[in-house]
Amino acid sequence: EAMYALQLLGARRGEPRMRSSAAYLSQNLPHWNEANTYYWYYATLALHQHQGRSWKRWNEQMKRELVQNQVREGAPAGSWPPMDRWAAVGGRVYQTALCALMLESYYRYLPMYAKEEEPER
Repeated sequence: EAMYALQLLGARRGEPRMRSSAAYLSQNLPHWNEANTYYWYYATLALHQHQGRSWKRWNEQMKRELVQNQVREGAPAGSWPPMDRWAAVGGRVYQTALCALMLESYYRYLPMYAKEEEPER
């Protein structure tokens, strides 16, 4: 959340705190058996804005985990099972909303740093 909020407030992609945040997120990729879709959602927004290798790495893992764990049969087909600790409150609707929003992040937001393309360290 903090990385994304700082981006909205004008933090530049090359700032040390942005680089270290991107590095942290790319070391803590999504894994369904440890689902925390609230974290994944904000990490997706932040890294989509950040772009670069961190985004590519995150995005590939996030897409793989979400697509593999989407329900394919029965009445809940197309949704995601409520797995994380926050899903106990919001249930399947909460879980599915966050998963769908992550998968459409590229269609809702243009990357604000696309022209900067500073090399990641």
